[in-house]
Amino acid sequence: MFRGILSSRLIQVGLIFFVLVVGGSLLYNWHVYRTTDPELAKSDAFLPDDFVSDEEIVEHVPTSPYGFGPFPEVPSGYPDQGVWSEDALRSMKPDHELISRVRIELWNQDVRTIGGVYDNGHRLIYPIIDDVVYIEWADNPGIGGKPYVRRQLTTPAVSDQYYDDIQKGIFPPHLTIHEFPDGGIEPYEFLGLSR
Repeated sequence: MFRGILSSRLIQVGLIFFVLVVGGSLLYNWHVYRTTDPELAKSDAFLPDDFVSDEEIVEHVPTSPYGFGPFPEVPSGYPDQGVWSEDALRSMKPDHELISRVRIELWNQDVRTIGGVYDNGHRLIYPIIDDVVYIEWADNPGIGGKPYVRRQLTTPAVSDQYYDDIQKGIFPPHLTIHEFPDGGIEPYEFLGLSR
């Protein structure tokens, strides 16, 4: 029954729409931070050189409520500069924290992610990166007996341009294709965390 629901074209379109909305909101969030940070930095120019803010005095290092240790420093240029803010942490679940930690570590390795997805079935994190597609083939052939991709995970731009081709198993040569569970990152091992 569950397989029948996922093979429904309407459900697939709904899932793609959901990925597009999440990806779009992440891109918008990144845009807002990129445009407001320079504007806020301009007002600091009026402060005296010897001014010390309350934040600099306190030596408090925020730590994960889930036992993952201190939060890693957010690199400059990272799209979500407020990832460890109090507001963000109020609604953050363990899986979301692991995704953020993996994305920050990848960013430090010069791998620019647009987002990330935690796959409960494989217990892996799939970083959403330009020109990378994760696919899962359907168990049963589609119309005309041809195999088709049951699930694909990629950036909104790639999905918009190549969705139908990928569904049919036609992969443009510039795309990197991983079949689930390939391409996923085991977060504890990758981050050096103990379970």
